[in-house]
Amino acid sequence: MKKWLLIGLILIAILMVALTAIYRALLSKDFLVSKIEASINSRVQIGELGVSLFSIPARVVIANVIVAERDDVVRDGLPHDQRSRLESGEFRIKEVSFDVSLKELFSKEIKVSQLNVVGAHADLVMNETGELNIEKLFAAPPGTSEKNDKKGLNAKDSPGFVAALDRLILKDASFDMVIKKTGLEMIGRDVNLDLSDIKVNPNALELVNEAHMQLDAHFEAFSSKKGRLKYGQIGLKGPARLRLFDPATGALAPDAEIDFMIDPSSYVSTKAPYVVKLYEVTEQLAKLGLQSKPLPEKLTFGRERKLKASHAQNKIDLHEPVSMVMDDWELVFEGGSWVELGSEEHRSGVRLIASAKVSDFVRKHLIKVTEIVPEKSRSTLQDELIAQWFVENRLNLKASTHGALSDPEVKLATRLPDAEKIAKDYAKSKLLDFINEKLLK
Repeated sequence: MKKWLLIGLILIAILMVALTAIYRALLSKDFLVSKIEASINSRVQIGELGVSLFSIPARVVIANVIVAERDDVVRDGLPHDQRSRLESGEFRIKEVSFDVSLKELFSKEIKVSQLNVVGAHADLVMNETGELNIEKLFAAPPGTSEKNDKKGLNAKDSPGFVAALDRLILKDASFDMVIKKTGLEMIGRDVNLDLSDIKVNPNALELVNEAHMQLDAHFEAFSSKKGRLKYGQIGLKGPARLRLFDPATGALAPDAEIDFMIDPSSYVSTKAPYVVKLYEVTEQLAKLGLQSKPLPEKLTFGRERKLKASHAQNKIDLHEPVSMVMDDWELVFEGGSWVELGSEEHRSGVRLIASAKVSDFVRKHLIKVTEIVPEKSRSTLQDELIAQWFVENRLNLKASTHGALSDPEVKLATRLPDAEKIAKDYAKSKLLDFINEKLLK
């Protein structure tokens, strides 16, 4: 019995070795790289390739992947293992894994339903129209399409892949991005993304073309690579609903409806040009005898700390107000505000809500200067002034901003009251009403 058991174990071991050899022969670096390079305009390098036969279906693990600009070795058809080694590239991945069946391997028609990507990093440059430098890497290779200017994954050109993929999991990803127009640097760290319920019909993108996303990520903004003045950081976590492809062209062009929570550690530096320019409107308070106080170092997110917005065609539209706090003042960006990422062009409605102390000072000032109005009409005038400039007992300064975020045009919509003049004009009008009333009798 032991002899037969031993023979059985030996046969199983031989079978496993044979299957491993078959897998390695069918799923080689040369095969995978040639398939990828036949579909995108890049050079691809794979560090390690492994297949696990101890799971059903088998799991393919690819490590240390580099995607770089297409060069002569690709154009000349040089096999992967005969090429000189790349040390870096615009896009790098520590590990990619997916499941595959033996039938798919023998047919060399691999259909990936779930793709797991760990440790991806991209060095990005965004131009004024919102295009990224790496888009050219994922364009169709020269000579493979009537339109060689196609950029990125296209549902109509890759119907098998996009129809089969049901889930994409991105773990511990990162990026460094420079906005070419202004030099602003954006950094993404600990980016975790789960794209699930992917439903795409390349032949009916108008009807079937969506996915659900869960995001957990942290971002930082700096004035530039050279200056390195930190403008702020934000942590975002929550769901989004996506339309993945442009129905007309089939190009990958995600539109997103997002509903993210903002991490408590998030903040914006008051040294950011936008904040400095906006806060200048408080100088108007000097008309009432108030001096603007120095800004604190940071603006933190207040109230619900939620970001409800949409993203489409390089533009972010804010659907609901976002509140920020600077000491005992509050800054509210109104729903309907928007910004274009590449150009930094924006338009925003803003409310500056004064502190309780400042609001109380202004209210007392208004009441005091209205004392020249006859007592009978005084309370009516005071109520009118309070209603015009106060919301929930706090002074509100409304403003609008537009232009580049780094140098915004700020327009104060709320005109601070010359209460003394208003009181005099009010008294005059009441006097005229009194005279007219007497003369008409």
